[in-house]
Amino acid sequence: MIPAVNGWVARIVGASVGALALVSVASAQEFDDVIVAQPPPRPVVTPAAGAPLVPEGGVPPVGMPIEAPVARPEPPPPRPAPPPLPPPAYSLELQVRVAFPEESSFDVVMSSFGYRGVRVEPVVYVGAQFPVLEWLWLGGRVGMRGRHWTHRERDPAVATAGDLLLTAQVRLALGRVVELGAIFGGGAGVVFVEMNGVTADQIVARFSAEALVAFRVGANFALGPRIGWDYFQWENMNRYGHGLDLGGFFFGLAVEGRE
Repeated sequence: MIPAVNGWVARIVGASVGALALVSVASAQEFDDVIVAQPPPRPVVTPAAGAPLVPEGGVPPVGMPIEAPVARPEPPPPRPAPPPLPPPAYSLELQVRVAFPEESSFDVVMSSFGYRGVRVEPVVYVGAQFPVLEWLWLGGRVGMRGRHWTHRERDPAVATAGDLLLTAQVRLALGRVVELGAIFGGGAGVVFVEMNGVTADQIVARFSAEALVAFRVGANFALGPRIGWDYFQWENMNRYGHGLDLGGFFFGLAVEGRE
């Protein structure tokens, strides 16, 4: 009886040892498969010197590798403003004005004789100027202007005048387009008054002052408004001491051609 029990015990122990060996071999094989199936570890990138440890957007989740920051190119420096254009060698000017002379003693007399006049006169000038400094231009101009008085029964009375002025201009360039300045002129003018078939004339002194704004159009043209005041009077034009005003406040537009 005992030998039989011992034999069964030996068989059970041998079967258990064999089963444990098979389980050990299978477990080792599965562990090797798991190791092989794991993806290779990603390289850890060390941030560049001076780069922030925390990337933009916050800290990545645990287990996500930190990528190196991408270097952004620096923006180009701003372009400097272009220098102002140099002054031209010379400038030719055409100016058209509307002048508003003051009421003179001659206007009062003409009104008493039934003449009606409008104290608005057209004026046109042609001139040339030459820059001697960047801010100082010297030149001259010639101009024409006229007035008239109407009558119901008689021919109108007409006053025409021309003048020659020497001018000095002070100009300041604001960038490449805008110019500001002032023009002063002095010279002489001649006045003709025709009434009832009789013409009288006289040479008189002239003075003018005006402010200018010029807008450059390219390198060869400029245009802009003019506003100023003219002294253009014929005093003591007859034995009664009457005077005629052909100046006064004015505004106009000037066009320049430059070279």
